[in-house]
Amino acid sequence: MKLTSNTSSRQRSPRTARFATIALAGLACFLVPSLASAQAIGGTVTDETGGVLPGVTVEARSPALIEQVRTAITDGNGQFQIVALETGTYAVTFTLPGFSTLVREGIELSTGFTANVDAQLAVGALEETVTVTEATPVIDVQNVARNETIDREIFEALPTSRTYDAMALLIPAMNVQGGPTTTVAADTSGITGMGNNRLSIHGSRDSDASMMLDGLDVNLVAFEGAPEGTPLDTAIAEYVYDYSANMAEVETGGVRLNLIPKEGSNTFSGGFYTDFTHSSWLSNNVDQELIDRGIRGNGMPNQDGNGAMALDQSWYVGPSIGGPIAPDRLWFYTTYSFRRASQFPAGLFDTEDTSSLRYVADLNNPTIDRQNLWEGTLRLTWQASSKDKVQAFWGSNNTEHIPALTGAQLDPIYIASEAGSEGVNNVNTYQLTWIRPQTNRILFEFGVSHLPANNVLNPLDADTQIAHGTGREHLNARTDLPSVFEGTTLTMHRNMGYFFNGTDVHFSTRNNAFRGSMSYVTGSHNLKFGFTTNHKQQTETYRSGNNWTNMLTVLGFPLQAAFESRPPETNQLANIGLYAQDQWTIDRLTVNAGLRFDYFKGSYPDQMSSPGDITHSTWVNHVQQFPGADAAIWKDLQPRLGIVYDLAGDGSTALKASASRFGSREAIALAGEVNPFANNRRASRLWLDGANGHLAIAGGLPLFPSCIPSAADPTASSCVAGDGIPQGDPLNPFPNGELMGPPDNPAFGQPIVTAFFDPDWAFGWGQKASNWEYALSVEHQVVENVSVDVGYFRRHYTNFDQWDNQNVGPEDFTPYTITVPQDDRLPNGGGYQLTLLDMNPDAFARLPHDVKTSTNNLGDETEVWHGIDVSVSARLDEVLLQGGLALGQRTTDFCGLQEAVPEVTFSNNTNASRVEGTAGSRGNMLAS
Repeated sequence: MKLTSNTSSRQRSPRTARFATIALAGLACFLVPSLASAQAIGGTVTDETGGVLPGVTVEARSPALIEQVRTAITDGNGQFQIVALETGTYAVTFTLPGFSTLVREGIELSTGFTANVDAQLAVGALEETVTVTEATPVIDVQNVARNETIDREIFEALPTSRTYDAMALLIPAMNVQGGPTTTVAADTSGITGMGNNRLSIHGSRDSDASMMLDGLDVNLVAFEGAPEGTPLDTAIAEYVYDYSANMAEVETGGVRLNLIPKEGSNTFSGGFYTDFTHSSWLSNNVDQELIDRGIRGNGMPNQDGNGAMALDQSWYVGPSIGGPIAPDRLWFYTTYSFRRASQFPAGLFDTEDTSSLRYVADLNNPTIDRQNLWEGTLRLTWQASSKDKVQAFWGSNNTEHIPALTGAQLDPIYIASEAGSEGVNNVNTYQLTWIRPQTNRILFEFGVSHLPANNVLNPLDADTQIAHGTGREHLNARTDLPSVFEGTTLTMHRNMGYFFNGTDVHFSTRNNAFRGSMSYVTGSHNLKFGFTTNHKQQTETYRSGNNWTNMLTVLGFPLQAAFESRPPETNQLANIGLYAQDQWTIDRLTVNAGLRFDYFKGSYPDQMSSPGDITHSTWVNHVQQFPGADAAIWKDLQPRLGIVYDLAGDGSTALKASASRFGSREAIALAGEVNPFANNRRASRLWLDGANGHLAIAGGLPLFPSCIPSAADPTASSCVAGDGIPQGDPLNPFPNGELMGPPDNPAFGQPIVTAFFDPDWAFGWGQKASNWEYALSVEHQVVENVSVDVGYFRRHYTNFDQWDNQNVGPEDFTPYTITVPQDDRLPNGGGYQLTLLDMNPDAFARLPHDVKTSTNNLGDETEVWHGIDVSVSARLDEVLLQGGLALGQRTTDFCGLQEAVPEVTFSNNTNASRVEGTAGSRGNMLAS
């Protein structure tokens, strides 16, 4: 089957032959260091006849530099580069005995940009100075990497939210995927508060995105690509989006967002920003058609609701101040931010009776979704010596959200207000960076970051909320009763237990990051050797107030009892990258070539859970203990090659082309896929609550008895029909008490491992999921400060993987055919035949033996994306224009895999993440 769409799939398959050929070629030709990061000024110095001038002293001065000036000397080709500069405005001075001094002023540097500043010196005395003020170059004719810098000049002028995801939408082809805290893809004016949205572009995975603060990892440990906490813009000077042809110091080909904090200076400065939105200013896009389709709306209490979201409060305050503690020696900048985002989400109401088996919304009481976010930051810049600059950053980011994870925030599941949580998130960031220009050619850089975080999902029962003083005790979650999941509407109510297994959850994470590099810079070469490392750990702790028991209902009638076990789970990862790259300029041509070695290890430590522990399930009557293990260790070589050609020779037009291999950004959840404490955590049994009238055959005879005798209850007297509490022993595989059928997971609570990684796939070279990105573009400066960029991009994925239950095969499925209803919204209007698969009943009872392996061992799979971008950037006196258009298409083909592994659409696993969305993204269609 071949699908063409704008959606992506997470499965992968290796293409090692082509990878090895290109990697070896890259190793042989370009085993040299990497492009110096950050901003730079470079160019060529000539005399009046056009002859190159070696030995010219070039000084770059700016108030953005605490050391005030950085220096370089032109090489034998008259070329120079000054790298690792701060963003800001520069004056560049050129001096050489026998020639007049030339000063070029007004050079603006944005993050990641290399300004081409050529100079022509006239014969004269050194004391003769010629000062020239020219427009800042807008075309980078040296870097092949594509990025976009959104600075405060832009986001302070735009009448919209200043969040990173809202600003990202200024970039053509950028996509924003909603995170786990909001259904709004991009915030407007801050009304949605907290967001963990992820970014993607040109067919990249949103999970391959990365979030950096001053070049150091600040990703949400459990949700790579999203920030740990919610960045508030008071402390941010620039948002820098790297999105194509990323250099070797960057791990993946996804969107890399680098948050650049504000920095002090030799003068005191500060600001105060505030915004607010009145409830009557929120527009309404709900029409009669949506109302007829069932959207139920809110409105403020005692007002008519028509289906639209209504606003309660939205306001923000952000004071900031910075300046010198000791001029030219020590600077500071500190900020504080607070945002209140309170609203009545569409379709979210309090529940009439939280103890009832049936969810009934109280339409007279819309639920207030309230978030409080506050952040404090401090950045110090210290010129420790004439060469050493040290920067320290501290940040404390906090969120309170009640009720969190409700409504459609985990779409397609609907979560009633009381089944959400009191979400409390605390994130602290500690960073230290060091930079030392050892000589005019050698530069050292180092950075370290420590980011501990705690995220608690407290239950919304009355006792907890009274104790916490939140004023939300009226939500009245019933944590003493089984959580209810209604199968016909995918609605969870009473408490969060059905989705989270427990009724309250605590995540404790640690994220340690390091980076270091040495750059060697001449006029024509810009070399860099470096490393990046990342070590992460997450511990999940669950508790239950309802005896680790939840239920599935159909039309309000009990159908299944779900028995849970969720002992504390810890997973770890280590990510190490070594890279080398060179940027080599030959006349108008600049070659960017590099190689990266990636090492990834996912693991879990020794773990134990004992009966009597508050986190130990009552249904597991023995000690659970497993030794630690490495889940996967991958090693890869990632070649990167790009060229830039200055077509006109004047820096106004650049032709860029690149070919880059990127590895995936694996999350800490990879180890959790085989962590024994994360698997076999649920067993479901057919259960009708002793009410045999739910199902009956003709003549009124009961289909099942109300209570079944067992060795523990030979007289079948323990059942209490209709009490909403399952009676029976879930560990007894035979029908007993009110439990009618066998457990769907025979491995529940057993000291066995049923999920494995194929060692040939999980340990070795070139097995990690990856993709090749190809890019070709032309950038042209139309007039001063106005540029146009046209680019073609293509991405080809390799190294797919898939879970395979080796105790279930194609022979365990029976095909059947249905006719799709005719509907204009379906392809070709519907009416065609689909062949589907039905798993045979005996296959459900088998103990699973799940193995994740390369799809090369199972069946073919391909995925390709390609598209075109056209963008315009203009910064004029009265006009600020940023944007463009993009077209793209994704084609996936997984016919061979679907035929070889039909169970990808079924799962005996109780860990839904094990299937990785295959049922939704692939479907279970054999032919069309």
